[in-house]
Amino acid sequence: MVNYFYDGTFDGLLTCVYESYYSVERPDKVFRSKNVQQSILDKNIDIVTDSEKASKVYQAIHKKISYDALRNVYHAYLSELDDIDTYILEYLRHGFKIGKTVDLYLTSEEVLKVHSAAKKVRTETHLMLGLLRFKKLNGGIYYAPTALSTILLS
Repeated sequence: MVNYFYDGTFDGLLTCVYESYYSVERPDKVFRSKNVQQSILDKNIDIVTDSEKASKVYQAIHKKISYDALRNVYHAYLSELDDIDTYILEYLRHGFKIGKTVDLYLTSEEVLKVHSAAKKVRTETHLMLGLLRFKKLNGGIYYAPTALSTILLS
């Protein structure tokens, strides 16, 4: 089993997509850090973030699949759900094969997982924007207490 490990950035994830596309060995799992249980039988590969490769993947998603797919991938990435990075990789592989209609394949597990994660982030963003109230503190600083389950503030 081949595992990819990256630094947790969106560019790092897109670099993983690039490396998996041009690599002989296809990864079975993608992880944000090495803080997971590892097996000595697995081949673990550290992927170094390369903004040039990430940019190529970003443009390819926009051009060969769709803007909606790119938006779904980014929002799913923000969800930080378990195994979402692996599902994103599979979703993009599927998307590069079939093109713009990838989002219609809701019976496919990776498409459904990415859509569900993206919807969760969009819903939480909407709720946060509607309910967030700022208070003025001493010194003219505004503060809004919040408890988020995803990384919406990026």
